[in-house]
Amino acid sequence: MAVIAALALASCQGGRVGSSDDAGSPVSVSGVQEAEPIDYDALNVDSSFYDFIYLFKSDSVFQRMRIVFPLEYNDISARRSIAADSWRFDSLLLQNVYYTILNDRLNSLDEQFDMNAGELTLREIYTCDSIVKNYHFAKVDGKWCLESIGILTTEGLQGSFLAFYEQFINDSVFQCEHVDKQLQFVTYDEGDDYEVIDDFITRQQWPSFRPDLHADVISGFDCTETRGASGKMIVTLVKIDAGYNIRLYFRRSGVKGWMLYKYENLSV
Repeated sequence: MAVIAALALASCQGGRVGSSDDAGSPVSVSGVQEAEPIDYDALNVDSSFYDFIYLFKSDSVFQRMRIVFPLEYNDISARRSIAADSWRFDSLLLQNVYYTILNDRLNSLDEQFDMNAGELTLREIYTCDSIVKNYHFAKVDGKWCLESIGILTTEGLQGSFLAFYEQFINDSVFQCEHVDKQLQFVTYDEGDDYEVIDDFITRQQWPSFRPDLHADVISGFDCTETRGASGKMIVTLVKIDAGYNIRLYFRRSGVKGWMLYKYENLSV
């Protein structure tokens, strides 16, 4: 992405992107030309939420610029606000391998990232503690900004599918029990110019092909349709800074509940 390349260049020129609260400021060293501050507007990160959130969670100076202070902070038992001088840099689980998108309609996966919509919620779901942390972003004068943070319990969140998915990714036996006997598998054939293969594998073969799904924290984006009312759910795993694109397709199946019926791995 353009913004990543620009940040790398700034770092080589002496900028300290995301290293501390004064990251991005000029550095004066005896005998060394002072580095220019980063021109954030020139990076044009607001044309893509992916570019914006990558910079927001990596650069403390940019992060502070893009927060509406006093920041509304709603905890489970209290509501308060955070002043600018009390804010501490938040990496938004920068170390996470991927983000998770839950949705029950394939076409709305693109709709939710329509930048003209003007708002989006990033969720961190702590499965062990049954806690959800919501970061609500909205466009202010055409620029993405963090407007509020809310913490709540997972009770009722995402309906029954979230409870199922938590167990699915953390319990290998339960996982195999909820894979169709014949699982549709879509991937690239690396030996044939990356032609797409659309075939089936058996439930017994699933452990050999499955991605690493275990997670104590699920980081994802809020969607408008997430309760599985259609009887189907799609889980998309994406990396912000890499060509990592995996989709898991589930459908409700009688007494067995949710079953994985299609696995798509088109990562490059």
